[in-house]
Amino acid sequence: MICIMTALFQEAKPFIKYFDLKKINVNLPFPIYTGAKEDNEIYLIISGVGMIKASAAVGAFFSWIKFEQKAFYEDCDIVNIGSCGSVNESDIGNIFRINKILNKDSGKSFYPDLLMVSELKEAVIESGSRIYQKNTAGCELLFDMEAASIYEAGNFFVGPDRMHFLKVVSDAGNSNIDATFLENVMDKNKETISCFIENLIEFRKSQKETIFDDNKYTEYMDLFEKIALQLHASVTMKAKIKQLMNYAFLAGIDVKTKYETFEERGVVPCRDKKAGKKVLDELQNFICGTGI
Repeated sequence: MICIMTALFQEAKPFIKYFDLKKINVNLPFPIYTGAKEDNEIYLIISGVGMIKASAAVGAFFSWIKFEQKAFYEDCDIVNIGSCGSVNESDIGNIFRINKILNKDSGKSFYPDLLMVSELKEAVIESGSRIYQKNTAGCELLFDMEAASIYEAGNFFVGPDRMHFLKVVSDAGNSNIDATFLENVMDKNKETISCFIENLIEFRKSQKETIFDDNKYTEYMDLFEKIALQLHASVTMKAKIKQLMNYAFLAGIDVKTKYETFEERGVVPCRDKKAGKKVLDELQNFICGTGI
């Protein structure tokens, strides 16, 4: 499952056309379009501009997927496509894949895990609640108003390898660009971005084949069952643990040794679900580098 997230319709329009997505009626404050590519569901949601709207859109989408569509979201990839500002005017029209996100408001940094290799140029982006201006001091190469919120909200639902940020530079700190220019600059990069999404679909297929062919994966799933039992995990917690174990397996992270330290400290088995949530928070911090 692919969830494309944009802030504006002009950013979304080229991909609505490319993937032949259709708008659906949903009881949400955000428009959603849907379609399919090689038996993979593709959703596109337009959040509106800003940190709060982006965060709300992520939560609304995954709640809708779980409770209305009755689908499992742990296999979903978020692809945030959008425009951004740059400190370099020569970057206008160019596309970047984001490898580090800095929340300008909180000072926190986040690192999407780029497990899938691509030829796109990588960059750091700052996200903040204010529009980037040329005189903004200390700004990194790129600046937008949604990426950090999407990452922080998305982290409640999927792992860092399932969040992708593709940004097209639309300006160099000028706020006078119009809708037509924005749509054109996104359309110029439509083929490149769409190819990335298609490659992502193929990448996930190959990952599944690797998992099912690898006997070591069975060991990870046995450990998953043990962890879920000892943490008194709810259905939601089990889904989170399984997602973390899948990511750890693919990234080559040694969860077994880390979990043994929990046993040595006597924090597992947990006495109840509340204590289990604390252990899960620490486990996610170890695997992903950020707490729930």
